[in-house]
Amino acid sequence: MERLDETWRLIHLVAAAFWLGGMIFLAVVAVIAARTLDRPTFRRLMSRTGRAFLLGSVIAWALIAVSGAAMAWPRLGYSLSALPRTDFGRLLETKTSLAVLVVALTAVHTLAGRRTDSRRAIAVSRVVSLLLFVVTLGIFWLAVRMTEG
Repeated sequence: MERLDETWRLIHLVAAAFWLGGMIFLAVVAVIAARTLDRPTFRRLMSRTGRAFLLGSVIAWALIAVSGAAMAWPRLGYSLSALPRTDFGRLLETKTSLAVLVVALTAVHTLAGRRTDSRRAIAVSRVVSLLLFVVTLGIFWLAVRMTEG
């Protein structure tokens, strides 16, 4: 049973690292590209790069959800009633809520990112990118807290 938990943890961490690492990579590319490319070329590059990252992100999020549920279920005593009654359960509820928020923000970002002809959509995309990063860091912080005790 312990080996299975380690396997789920590895899957969870690799998928989460892909997500956060990809976000950091996209931010670095965006900064460099914005400084060196003309606006239409920059927008095409970011649009294509974002679409390429999207498929990996969907896979990563699916793996995060499945592995997270597999790891949490035994810690909850195989009962959802433990969610509001335990520190771990409350942290899990918060972390899951933030994960749902990230998925929703990602959808908004994807839709806004398709509108490269709209200044407003570009502004929304930039703000949502920052929010995605901050909320993702919050999820990682909660994950660390969940490993305590």
